[in-house]
Amino acid sequence: MDHEDKAIAKHWLHKRQEGHCNGCRKRFDLDNLTLDHITPKSKGGDDRQGNLQLLCGNCNSIKQAGTMEDLKRRLKRRELGRKFKVRL
Repeated sequence: MDHEDKAIAKHWLHKRQEGHCNGCRKRFDLDNLTLDHITPKSKGGDDRQGNLQLLCGNCNSIKQAGTMEDLKRRLKRRELGRKFKVRL
């Protein structure tokens, strides 16, 4: 996928996702979202529209080369950790 194709995909996905990160669901400007493969190329994913999404930088770094299930599990674990954190 060349630079122009990535830019087109990013604009299309930003509209489809209504400006939200597909991980944490927070709203971001287009410049603050990164193009990501739902199923990583290293795990057999491809560049087709159905395998692309936009993630914020934080979610993309948490997901790394994992799957969306991995990301959701890690986000849930982080949220639970914050929710039940004991303060001294």
